[in-house]
Amino acid sequence: MAAKNNSRRVESSIKRTGFLGHLGLIAGVFRELEVDKLIDEKLPKERDHKVPHSVCILAMVLNGLGFIGQRLYLFPDYFRTISIGRLFGDSVTREDLNQYAIGETLDRIVKYGPTKLFTEITLHIMARLPIPLHCLHADTTSVSVYGDYEDEETEYIDITFGIPKNGRWDLKQFVLSLIVNQHGIPLFMNTHSGNASDKSTILEAIKSLKSALSPEAKCTM
Repeated sequence: MAAKNNSRRVESSIKRTGFLGHLGLIAGVFRELEVDKLIDEKLPKERDHKVPHSVCILAMVLNGLGFIGQRLYLFPDYFRTISIGRLFGDSVTREDLNQYAIGETLDRIVKYGPTKLFTEITLHIMARLPIPLHCLHADTTSVSVYGDYEDEETEYIDITFGIPKNGRWDLKQFVLSLIVNQHGIPLFMNTHSGNASDKSTILEAIKSLKSALSPEAKCTM
């Protein structure tokens, strides 16, 4: 009986450890550059969910870097073995990062404008880090999707057939345009309908980035 009691005391005194790895570096830079403050300024909470949108966005970034393709309701499972407190603070639990909180953040991003938010974060970081702009590269890619949508009519972009760059002519798609600097750092991002042409999307991306950059910025496309 004494041996069993001692083993229970040992088990209760053992603290569980969580994985951190490269995720800690990403979370640290996120806070050091005050990206979280910018996001919460642009996307203030409008409902009673516990965590701010900056925490949900950081969680989605870390999840994406984990190369996990799971349904939204399984989102908390990704952080099952990860040290949540070290990444988001002791007040945040993985149950807080549920499908409702993540879904609300995604809705707020769409309402605010994904490209607008991405550009503002980029300019915010550029004001704090010496990111060179000597040479910029613009290109697009097509992203194929599966399945049917309950409502295919949208005020944003059309998921439709176009010219696929992966050869999947049987699938509908959307187009993603991206501008990076000479080191591959993304500076501008936008999504387009699946049948959008590079001629229009690339020119649109260049004009949008030039209007966002300061007049003193000198770069070559």
